[in-house]
Amino acid sequence: MDTPDTLNHLLDEAQGHAPEYRGGLSNHGPMALGALQRLGADDARLRDFARRYTARLTPLADTAPPPDGPALGEITHFGAWRSRLRAEIAAHGADAVLRAQLPRLMAGCGAAAFHGLIRTAYAVEARHDGELAAGLAYWAARHLPLGDAPAPGDRPFEAWIAAVEAAVEPPSPNDGLIFEQMRRVAALPAFGAALAGLRRDDQTLATASRVAAERYLRTRDFTVLHLVTSAHALRVLMPWCDDADAALAHYATAFAAAWVASAASARAARPTFDDTLDWPAIVERAIASDNDHVIKLVHTCREEQAHRGDDRYRRVAALAVSG
Repeated sequence: MDTPDTLNHLLDEAQGHAPEYRGGLSNHGPMALGALQRLGADDARLRDFARRYTARLTPLADTAPPPDGPALGEITHFGAWRSRLRAEIAAHGADAVLRAQLPRLMAGCGAAAFHGLIRTAYAVEARHDGELAAGLAYWAARHLPLGDAPAPGDRPFEAWIAAVEAAVEPPSPNDGLIFEQMRRVAALPAFGAALAGLRRDDQTLATASRVAAERYLRTRDFTVLHLVTSAHALRVLMPWCDDADAALAHYATAFAAAWVASAASARAARPTFDDTLDWPAIVERAIASDNDHVIKLVHTCREEQAHRGDDRYRRVAALAVSG
């Protein structure tokens, strides 16, 4: 895979850092660098962001490989997963490894609040094999199965997610990291019972993305932000998901768990912001920002609007850069 020289160099350097810091927060550095590059940041800005961001990170510690091979959902096995996946990519190529790994990983696609999925998609966009191995390894090491894929039906996504939200009361208190909240929601008996009946077709992912964008515009909810960015990430990876129906089923389950966990429907007040900002102004603000989530969300929204032709993504991006 080829990638622009400065980004390539910074992503090489990023391989020396652990995938998490400060008690389980995801390392967004490589993703934000990829987003900045695609937004048009120059080399000096990329290097400046990397310098500032890496100050919070810790070096990746050397660990002995587990005797029976790395296990799914074991964050201490990240290094072993990365070594295995690097070797597989070197031997078979990125396309083959994606096709081999995604069916298994999609069953836990909510891993680390979707950051395994997102980091993998950004690695594909960056065309960087080392970062692809790291993204897949993080996904595997934080694998988050949330139950069996629900039975399909005739209910469109928007009606389906509204019914799930109405049927499942989020646990209280529902604190901690997002993926921990998702896991608690998925353990509720009402959650599994509410999932059946989703119509899964070529509009399912587009509708999920739009619904998340609309909810973010109403609430500016941090968990919902991850639904916007993860829907884009899954769209990037869908060409390597040979079983699209299974991928959508697992993603819908994780989406629903995060949706319920956010409890965002309780916040009715719409954030105030300048929704007339155009893309050049939005992108300029995003490139100048040191907020990794803002950078990634603006990149996501610009890509989604270009793909879907929907101006609500520009409005989401305008909200994101409005402080």
